[in-house]
Amino acid sequence: MSENKTNLIIISVFNTGSLALAINHLTSLRNQQITNYMAFAQDENTFQTVKSLGFNVQPVSDIPFFTNEKKDFGTPDFVAMSFVRYKVIHEMLQKYDAVWYLDVDSVVLADINQYFAKSWASKRNVLDMVFQNDIHMICSGCVLYFSNEKTIQCTKHVYDHMNRYIPDQHFVAGMLQQNPDYFQIELMDYMDFPNGLLYFDSSDTIGVPPNLAYLKKDYNDRKGDRSPQFVHANWMVGNEKKERALRKYDLFYTK
Repeated sequence: MSENKTNLIIISVFNTGSLALAINHLTSLRNQQITNYMAFAQDENTFQTVKSLGFNVQPVSDIPFFTNEKKDFGTPDFVAMSFVRYKVIHEMLQKYDAVWYLDVDSVVLADINQYFAKSWASKRNVLDMVFQNDIHMICSGCVLYFSNEKTIQCTKHVYDHMNRYIPDQHFVAGMLQQNPDYFQIELMDYMDFPNGLLYFDSSDTIGVPPNLAYLKKDYNDRKGDRSPQFVHANWMVGNEKKERALRKYDLFYTK
């Protein structure tokens, strides 16, 4: 580990439209006594609100054409705003040995520092990125990046290609497919890091594609009393629906 770097930082990037989910996400980190994290707020209202609650937070500066208004999933502004995370990740990779980005529609249920130390810390000179397994593709909403020339250049490349029509997850997946031997990638165990499709009731999600139904059954058959490290409320559209699903599973910590 270099002198000017710390081992791991956990980050999130969000604006006022997802503030309630963000506070819940940050509360989950606090519940696990995780302190090596930083929230990045994309507008002044969000920054001040999160700061007032005592969470680690910094403003994101020099970002283009965004207002403080809520961005609905799938709209051009939402698509473009999703690329801002790569600016932050790029900057953090120049300060830390590893950067773990988490979407704020996720809840951390264990000290993931311990999981990192056990599963990936020793691989920092081998792996470039570790993605949550979204079953049908990689998930850009939970990614561990190791700092090296490739990941620093990659995150700048993704941010430089910010656009309003191709979601960042599809852009990154396409980039990886076009360079199959360039990056060393690993997928997280979906038993430990389940996505919304696996974890939540089918009535909560957008529906289980028939070709993936066996994976949901496998998850339910194997989970038993096993406790996941993290739950991601994706595979559903709308912050209100995500919040309802999290509340249903006692994973929303504010009134």
